[in-house]
Amino acid sequence: MKTPLKPITRNQQTHNVSLLQKALAALGFSVSQEVVIKSIAGKDTIKKVRELQAKLKVPVDNNFVVDKATALAISKELMDRGLTDASHSFKVSGQVRLANGDVKIR
Repeated sequence: MKTPLKPITRNQQTHNVSLLQKALAALGFSVSQEVVIKSIAGKDTIKKVRELQAKLKVPVDNNFVVDKATALAISKELMDRGLTDASHSFKVSGQVRLANGDVKIR
């Protein structure tokens, strides 16, 4: 099974952390809004991941906030709950405009 989540280390601040925090919220393990805004894998994110790991019976690897096994378990749980279906996705379209208002051409 493929997973959009990649392993995450403590205090990592990336888009991958943002994906994790959204997945945690979808699974009922929301982290604080302050942490979400910063997209950082800090104490609150780690606490929620450890709670989810316990619920899903995934062993903890203290070298990571999320290791490969946990990423796969989260993806499986999202899939089992139907949260990865096309009905839960969307398409974005539009135009990118330059500072002067002109449409940016590729």
